[in-house]
Amino acid sequence: MKKVNWKVYGEALDALQAQFSAEDGIQIHNCNFARQGTPVKMGVQWASLGTKSPEEAAEYADRILDAAMAAEHFVYNGYVVDYEGGDQ
Repeated sequence: MKKVNWKVYGEALDALQAQFSAEDGIQIHNCNFARQGTPVKMGVQWASLGTKSPEEAAEYADRILDAAMAAEHFVYNGYVVDYEGGDQ
């Protein structure tokens, strides 16, 4: 199984998460973060924003699709994070 250093992984995750702001109400997280030694698997979480116009709903749906695609194509999906590999 492929491994990625924790620091390299963290920098890539920060860059991915920075693409979506608190205003978006959209967050990307590693679904397996709490289970050390399991492969990285990104997931998308979004806020409930109440009733919106069809135009606003379509814009938000597009933004969620952007997040889903970014999570699906995260470079370290399937890798195991190596927390013992030093700083490189």
